[in-house]
Amino acid sequence: GEEKPELFKIPDTSNFDIKSDLFPISHIRADQTERHTLVVAPTGAGKTNYLLRRCRKRIFYVLPFQASINAMYDRLKDGLKGQDVRLKHGSSKLVDLERGESYSAAMQAHVGAGAKVMTPFQLTAILFGKLTFEAQIMDVRGMDVILDEIHTYSDEAQAIVLALVERLVRLDCRVHVGTATMPSALYQKLKEVLEFKGGVAEVALSEKDLETYDRHTVHKIEEEAWPEILNSAIKAGEKVLLVFNTVKKAQNAFLQISESGNYDHIEKLLIHSRFKRKDRYSREQDLLKMAKQDEPCILVSTQVVEVSLDISFDRMITEAAPIDALIQRFGRINRKRTKNTKLRPVHVIVPSESVLPYKKEIIDDSYSVLPDNDTLKVNNLQKLIDTVYPEIDIHKIETHIAWDGDDFKYKKLSHVEHNVLMQILEMDGDVCILGSDREAYINANWIDRTWMEIPVHAKSLRKIKDQYDRLDDIGNAPLVIDHPEVEENYNKVGLTLIEANNIL
Repeated sequence: GEEKPELFKIPDTSNFDIKSDLFPISHIRADQTERHTLVVAPTGAGKTNYLLRRCRKRIFYVLPFQASINAMYDRLKDGLKGQDVRLKHGSSKLVDLERGESYSAAMQAHVGAGAKVMTPFQLTAILFGKLTFEAQIMDVRGMDVILDEIHTYSDEAQAIVLALVERLVRLDCRVHVGTATMPSALYQKLKEVLEFKGGVAEVALSEKDLETYDRHTVHKIEEEAWPEILNSAIKAGEKVLLVFNTVKKAQNAFLQISESGNYDHIEKLLIHSRFKRKDRYSREQDLLKMAKQDEPCILVSTQVVEVSLDISFDRMITEAAPIDALIQRFGRINRKRTKNTKLRPVHVIVPSESVLPYKKEIIDDSYSVLPDNDTLKVNNLQKLIDTVYPEIDIHKIETHIAWDGDDFKYKKLSHVEHNVLMQILEMDGDVCILGSDREAYINANWIDRTWMEIPVHAKSLRKIKDQYDRLDDIGNAPLVIDHPEVEENYNKVGLTLIEANNIL
């Protein structure tokens, strides 16, 4: 049967201590006397191994996106064989059960893991005094917390992450922050918080080492130019990644590619958040397989590929995005470092009038600082980021936090009613199911129900939510999208949001 590891055991991270001249960061010492760590290094430079080498106690590994969390979980399980590694995000229990790991699934919410991979919002109970916060404090106090890719959060989320870092420092945790791209203003703010207790080891590559990480040429293009670029790249045997900022644009591009007739024998994959959880999970597995092969292929995606996915393609076509997000996206191209790494192209589409979900000013500034038909110099990235973000707007969230310094604000046994986190982040989640799954959902157990659900931001459903039925007292009360065109589209491109009365 499944091995049941020992609880509260400090993991042995020696498998991550791999020295290589290709990765200068692997030669940097990890035994500094400072308690905390700030590591800035390009994507694919070996940050993860370095952050793990800095840990001395049980490890909480914090990442922003579900796909990257699943990938990091696999990586830790591989490097910490037989040790207690756990996963925690919205559908993590299902991921474990799918892999036949029922012990890990049952233990996820409990304390004592050797290493746990999670989102920062799983730790925020300790900030807002929500249910289970005492158990969370007991679990995390004095332990090592790795915050990876911290810059990828919105302004509001950054405020929460900074407040979380401050709370963790007060709980005697050792906090290790890793990033490829961070505005200097945010870096300084983090440094101030970390220096409060125990000092911070600042780790970065030398200018000379950084020069060896140039791997992309940037080309600015008009929107109508990308199909021809894709066609030439596939004919040349390349693996191409296209990234769009909204699910709808990714779906439309995928349909355009599929229906063109040019790529019938080429492997194609679309990945975004609006698939049933089961399908999203299997697409993530397909993506990892696709990334390992050498034949030409096409991946169309949204931002879900930006962070910590160990995939490498030959060429990218992307919509304009904030400079820090673009640098992350570029990190999926030409990622594998070799002795003779050649430069590979990334094509950035000129911003249109609508740049949802981003702010127009940030997109325009980001696009204007990029080189055109020229090398993107890694040495110059910090300057580009600081041009776009000369200062950071840290939102005021103090009124919601349950602490004043080390004092807890709430009276004993008081109940914190509202979900502050959802309010601050406007992260109001909702779930849908397809009309064809209605009966199966009503009769299923919770596991099968959850696999059928399609998570959608509540904002995206505003226009249509009154036009469809909701299964009010069943499971997570999904909205039932019962529409022939939605059903027909789903297997090709995932959920499309069509108004109920728009039946052709």
